[in-house]
Amino acid sequence: MIKLNYIEEYVTLAENLNFTKTANHLYITQPALSRHISIIEEMVDAKLFIRNTKGVSITPAGQIVYESFKEILKAFNSANEQIKRLTSCNDGIDISGTLKINSPYYWAEKYIDPIKAHFAKTFPNVEVRAKSFQPIDCFIGMCNGEADIAIISMTISIDEINDQICRYEFARERLAVAMSLEHRLAGRSSVRLDEFKDDLFVSVEDENDSITNFTELVLSLMRKRGVEAKKVRFPHQMNTLETAILQSGGVSVVPLCFGEKTINLHDSTIIPLEDPDCVISMNCYYRANNENHALPLFLRSIREVFPKNSAKED
Repeated sequence: MIKLNYIEEYVTLAENLNFTKTANHLYITQPALSRHISIIEEMVDAKLFIRNTKGVSITPAGQIVYESFKEILKAFNSANEQIKRLTSCNDGIDISGTLKINSPYYWAEKYIDPIKAHFAKTFPNVEVRAKSFQPIDCFIGMCNGEADIAIISMTISIDEINDQICRYEFARERLAVAMSLEHRLAGRSSVRLDEFKDDLFVSVEDENDSITNFTELVLSLMRKRGVEAKKVRFPHQMNTLETAILQSGGVSVVPLCFGEKTINLHDSTIIPLEDPDCVISMNCYYRANNENHALPLFLRSIREVFPKNSAKED
């Protein structure tokens, strides 16, 4: 049987037609190269190269062998690359298939897309499907097995729901205030919560949503600043937030990364909050009994993309 390195040496020689140059390129001695070529000639029972005072030339039989060996090397290198992709970082497990993520669309640009791109570099054979739902629907879909992961901002009391649900906090998102361009504070570069004690508070969370706590978190932060917010509730849809703000004359606390494009603001603006504790957790929820081989690898990608955050896991 011909060794793979003999095949590589043969192809290189056929392309260079120079024994010295080929030997130097492959870091072997010229006598060793000559011996390996002779072994191949013996195996095929044909003269493959002719050496004379004019140099080295390849015979018709040698050309046939060259073309065949090139295909062998090409096929081997292709197979080797695929194997590396499949086994990288996973102890030889064949990683392919589908990983499903539920997350509101407004987290895509800052969080979902970078993680997906990082994951795809190592595991290109895993199809990552991301679907956008309201936060609570993202969580319920993950619990029901419709998705492998739910990436949402609110911290859910998982102890009361299912002891198989795990939470990993991978980032912290700063909060901001959305307000009309006509608001008295609209021209500021940053604001404080205690400056809104006389404002109506517009919530984008469903009034009947007892499982999440974004609104309660914001109200708690306000109370710490001595502010008892006047609440006004509206349907929990981001694309109606500006209308709610303009109609009520109120303000809404939202994640800073939403930006004007995410919630499609035209006559309103978003201003960062100065308060250092005005942040929310970005959480990844998943089922501990999920047997999808891609899940732990995707969790690893999350940690690698967001390594500097003071993350914690439940």
